[in-house]
Amino acid sequence: MITQGILQGSTGGGAGVTPPSLDVGLVLSAVSPTIDFQIINQDPVNPSVVELSFDGEILMSQTWDDGDQHTPSIALDPGSSRDVTFTRSIGTPNYGVTVSETVTATLADGSTVSSSVSVLGPEFSTALSGISPVTIEYRMDQVDVFGKLVNTGSRAGYPAVMSNCVATQELPITDGFYGYVEVDGTADKVVSSGPDAVQKEYILRTQDRSYVMVWDNEGVMTANKHLTICTAIATDNGWGWIQTTAANVYQSRHLFASGIIELDSANGTNDNLLGSAEDFDQRWNIGTSQPIRCILAVVYDHGTGIVTFRWKQDGDGPGHTYYSEVQANQDVDTNYANVSWMGWTSNAANMVKWRYIGVVDKAITSEDFEILNGLVIP
Repeated sequence: MITQGILQGSTGGGAGVTPPSLDVGLVLSAVSPTIDFQIINQDPVNPSVVELSFDGEILMSQTWDDGDQHTPSIALDPGSSRDVTFTRSIGTPNYGVTVSETVTATLADGSTVSSSVSVLGPEFSTALSGISPVTIEYRMDQVDVFGKLVNTGSRAGYPAVMSNCVATQELPITDGFYGYVEVDGTADKVVSSGPDAVQKEYILRTQDRSYVMVWDNEGVMTANKHLTICTAIATDNGWGWIQTTAANVYQSRHLFASGIIELDSANGTNDNLLGSAEDFDQRWNIGTSQPIRCILAVVYDHGTGIVTFRWKQDGDGPGHTYYSEVQANQDVDTNYANVSWMGWTSNAANMVKWRYIGVVDKAITSEDFEILNGLVIP
């Protein structure tokens, strides 16, 4: 927590209620997922309850006693202080941009006191870690002494072998990503297998878990090319196979009981009443020669058994498109799962620049996904 001072006072017409003190001068940096915001009850005799609000929906609270993350109520004992943890919300600015969020505390009598927090646009991995700690992560910029792509997640190990492709670091960082791996040939692939295969309980649908991927479609992508594969055995298909179709649309294979699901507008639903369902397609091949940024989250809710695909790409309208279906959970034995993170042996997707892959042990929500896609889709 960066504390530059304490703000005291009330702008309301309170009668005898002592206003709290709030942190001032705080800065949430581009590489920090959260920040602690201190509230002090200055009344040495009486307890206090304050309700916080955020004027720009740039921040939200991770902790509260009542209310929710957008309007948290915080109780304080007489003369006590509490650190309330804030993280970024839907109004998060893009990388390289700084905005100010006004935080207002309202007391029971309607009196208020406000402070502000400077919020810097985050690196993408930082934004995801603010939603949930990232357990397995490939930022596409680091290789180990053996030339394997480094996993920067909290679970150590699990490097990925790159075949016919390389990791390219981008410095300075310009759009919130550290680098890229370009997959542009029929045998290009990046895999965790053999001694580097991932332990099943860390990668499969053994609990709430989400797989978040960002890439750019860069060229003509023909039918039946594989984008990413998490095996294809009945009990070993974390997110199944994602590949192209003859209609230039991505599809899910092997994950659902129905076998193949086209990730298109016919099957999808938009989460926003102002938007409409969109095809998840190779839009570079449909009327434009510019790279098309894509973001995908495959989300498993262990309690309901529902798998949800959430996607968005350059050119889509408001909100994002999703498709959900019930799918059984998976075993928790100690065996290992082979993962082809990018491409495959004989059918790599042509001309894809991968920017990020991360795994979190949370079923990320529609709002979580909106925070993320707001950072990568203009």
